[in-house]
Amino acid sequence: MSDTERVRSAGRLLAGLAWLVLLLGVWEWGSDRAEVRQGPVQPATVTGDMAAVGRPVKDSPPPAPPGR
Repeated sequence: MSDTERVRSAGRLLAGLAWLVLLLGVWEWGSDRAEVRQGPVQPATVTGDMAAVGRPVKDSPPPAPPGR
């Protein structure tokens, strides 16, 4: 292996390592910022009826159909 080939190999290795460090840094920075934006977790409101989520709460349930 000539000196020129060794220098090219070392340069490629260093460039690859630099890209790796850069990508890992951006990934880590992005994951930290995503966690900050989410904020604290709010507990979900449980209604017992998944279809009723988003509807206004009524004072009493509707009357039962006749004959039951």
